[in-house]
Amino acid sequence: MGIEMAREMIEKYSKDKLEGNKISGYEHSDRVYRLARRIGGLQNDDVVFAASYLHDIAFTEPHNKIAAANAERLMRQLRYPDLEVEHAKDAILNHITDGEPETEDGIAVHDANQLENLGAIGIVRICWLGKDSSKVKSISDLVGVLKNYRKRCYESLISERGKMLANEKLKAMDAFIAALEKELEC
Repeated sequence: MGIEMAREMIEKYSKDKLEGNKISGYEHSDRVYRLARRIGGLQNDDVVFAASYLHDIAFTEPHNKIAAANAERLMRQLRYPDLEVEHAKDAILNHITDGEPETEDGIAVHDANQLENLGAIGIVRICWLGKDSSKVKSISDLVGVLKNYRKRCYESLISERGKMLANEKLKAMDAFIAALEKELEC
C-alpha cells in the first residue's frame, strides 16, 4: 500500500473515531498537524501526520496510552515501517502537557498540541472543557483556570520555534484575561 493511501486511511479513521468530539476532534488534529509542520525540525512527515491525526482517538484516560496502542495497531495494519510506528507512538504518548518526547517529530507534535491550548482557540477549548469541571463554579473561577493553563502550556513548550509561535497566542490570551478581569470588577 502506498503512503498516500495510508494517509487517506488514517485521516478517515481519525474522522470516524473523532466524530462528535467538538474540542479534540478532527479539526483539532488537523490544526496540530499544520502547527507541527510550522514548528519544523521534522525528521519524518509521515510520522508527524500519523501522530497528529491519531493522538486523541481515545476518550477515556489514560487517553494518550490508549490512543498510542490504537495507532500502533492501525499503522501496523497499514504496513508502516517499525521505526515509524515507534516514533509515532512516542509522539502520541508524549503529546500531553508533561510529556517528554524523544524525537524531533515528537517534540513538534507535543508543542503543536500545547499551542492549541493557547490563544483564542485555547480559550475556547479551555472554557468548553472547563464548563463541566468541578473547579469552575463561576466565571471568576474560570480566570484562574485560564491563567493556570496558559502558564502550564507555555512552560511545557520544548522547541524554540514553538515558544516563538506562542508569543502572538499569549498576547491574545492575556488581553482576553485582562478584559474578563476588568469586567468582573464592575
